[in-house]
This record gives sequence, C-alpha cells and structure tokens, in this order.
Amino acid sequence: MGEYFSGWDTDLYETNEEIINDNYFFLKSNYNKKNIFGNTLLMKACTTNNLYIVNHLLNIKSDVNMKNKSKNTALFGTSKNGNEKILERLFMENVNCNSINVFKQTSLMAACHNGHINIVNLLLENNVNCNSQDNKGRTALMNASSCGNYDVIENLEKTNYYYIFQNQNKYINIINLLLINNIQCNLQDDNGYTALMVASILGYEKIVKRLLEYKNNGSFCDYNLTDNNENTALLLASEHVNIKVFDILFKHNVNEIKKSIKLFTKYGFKKNIPTVIVNIIINYVI
Repeated sequence: MGEYFSGWDTDLYETNEEIINDNYFFLKSNYNKKNIFGNTLLMKACTTNNLYIVNHLLNIKSDVNMKNKSKNTALFGTSKNGNEKILERLFMENVNCNSINVFKQTSLMAACHNGHINIVNLLLENNVNCNSQDNKGRTALMNASSCGNYDVIENLEKTNYYYIFQNQNKYINIINLLLINNIQCNLQDDNGYTALMVASILGYEKIVKRLLEYKNNGSFCDYNLTDNNENTALLLASEHVNIKVFDILFKHNVNEIKKSIKLFTKYGFKKNIPTVIVNIIINYVI
C-alpha cells in the first residue's frame, strides 16, 4: 500500500493513472498527512509539476493551505517553480495567496525572485499583497529589481559579474506589472535599501531608468532617500563603479547633484570613490 508515496521521498513523475489506481485507498486516507519535512502529497505534486495528481488531490479535498516545517504552502512551491496551470488550479480552491513562510516570504516574492511573469500576473489578479516585507525588509519589487540576485549584494567582490548582468528585460516586465498595482516603491529593507538602490548597486541601468520613470498620483521612486549609512542610490552606484547607472541618476535631478556633492565631500576619501566618478561630478558642476 502506498508504493509511490511511501515516506513521500519519491518524485511523482510516474504514469498518472498507475499512481492513482495503485494508491487509491492510500490517497483517500492520507491525502493531508505530512512527511518528516512537513510536506503533504499536494505540495509534492506541485513541486514536481504533476497537474494530474494535483487535480486528483484537490478533488478529494486535500487542504490547499497546509504548511510544511518552513511554513511554505503548495502555492509558494508552485509560484517558485513557475507552473501556471497548477497555479490556476489552486486558485479554484480557497487558497490564501498572502500566506508567509518562516522568513515572512510570500508567493509573490518567490515568483518575482525567479522571474515568472505569468505567475506574478496571476497572483496580482487574485489581489495578492504586493507590499509585504520579509524578515529582512525585502519586497517583491526589490526581488524583481535585483533580477533575482539580491543575496549577492553583500558579497559582490566574490561574485561572477557575468552571472549578475542578465535578464533585465524579463524582470522589467515584472516591474511594470508591480508598478501598475499601487506598489510602494520607496519601502526600505533592513540595510535601508530601496528597490532603486538595489538596482543601482547591481548596475541594472534599464531597471533604474524604469523606476525613475514611475509616477502615479504623486508617488515616485525617491532618488534622494538614503540607506543606513547615508548613501543615496547615486552614491551606491558610484561606489560600485556602475558608470551607466551613475550617469542616469546624476542627470536626473539637480537637487540630487547638490546633495551628492555634499555626500562625496563627507564620505569620498573614506569610501575611496573612483577618480572617474569624481571627474564626472566636477565636469557637471563646472
């Protein structure tokens, strides 16, 4: 009994009809049972992209909102994987799209991190909270603005830049979806970073441009905000020698130029601002 599901440690890639027929009574009596990691059969079916099994489990009323030990749900796993058809099936049930895991991460954050635009669109259509912040203060917009590379910010010197500079266009489409859904673009994480600062640090000039273009009922991405160390997006771009981003930000507003000069005067020597950046500032001012 339960040949395919014994211990919940096997993938659900086998013939669907065979799984159901051989395990019918097992499924009927164990569909909400959890394995040692807290995963249910529904979670397993979602993460292995098996729509047939997902549909069967939901038809026999498997609990769509159950959580594993990390407090991830079937919806979170599906959003992370990017399976649109399974997500649509989950939304036919009373699924909680704003559920958070132990890190306070939402399904929308997972979809934005992995660049799944169709999943992001479906979640937004189902009234997901797009301004939630995780336990580090990060938002879905920050995840998208980092092109899924948020975690490398603290270790940029050790990171392969070829890996960082990729897929801006795909993530801009996600950012566009977020921006038309009353996103709060100036939320700050535990470091004081905004989405604009994150893109500036990583050198994503296309994303920086898009964020600076955003205006909605008086709301805009504030380029004058500072992080915990009094860095603006401009100063962060200069510190990481992202010349294209620096140039975009520098030209954007004269007040930013004046403020940045003060910051460079205060922190320039301490932060070892590259000479090429200092020369750009001097040229603009003169």
